Amino acid sequence: MIDIMFYVPIYHVAVNDWNRKKEILLSFIDHNKLIKPADSNRDEHITTDYHNTDNNKIHLIENTLKVDLDEFAKAADTKTSIHSYWFEKADIHEYHPSHNHGMGLYSAVLYLEYDKDLHTPVEFISPFLNLVNGKHLHYIPQDVQEGSLLVFPSAINHFTHPNKSLKPRTVLAFNLNIHE
Repeated sequence: MIDIMFYVPIYHVAVNDWNRKKEILLSFIDHNKLIKPADSNRDEHITTDYHNTDNNKIHLIENTLKVDLDEFAKAADTKTSIHSYWFEKADIHEYHPSHNHGMGLYSAVLYLEYDKDLHTPVEFISPFLNLVNGKHLHYIPQDVQEGSLLVFPSAINHFTHPNKSLKPRTVLAFNLNIHE
């Protein structure tokens, strides 16, 4: 018998009515607030509006994704609300280095513009080392496509590889409060 002592859940939700929701969510991007890495005073490696978003849009995003967020909440046996959000647009050579979003939340990535033949998804680093060789374990979600919503514990380190394509990879990222 094999039993699992520890595990880290990741929820993969295929957003329903994707084409309609994609247009709505893309319309929420304020391109004037997107800051390219060369224009950032922080050590950024990706075009983003992080720390520069309109919090009035949180309810619009929640309403747009209500059915999909409810699907996650049911699977996770919890209630959530969006705490913060931002858009990231990875142009050629841009990437997001390893980071996490702290403790006590869930984080999410929704792929708005994503070509599975050209782009790579977020990659996760296990909080556990390989018990045989002590190396870090990585997890790459499978079957990611436009409309894929990945929800995971915020404390899990994750990153993206540089975009090797001229076609941008655009995501909506957000943190979720947990209401038990």
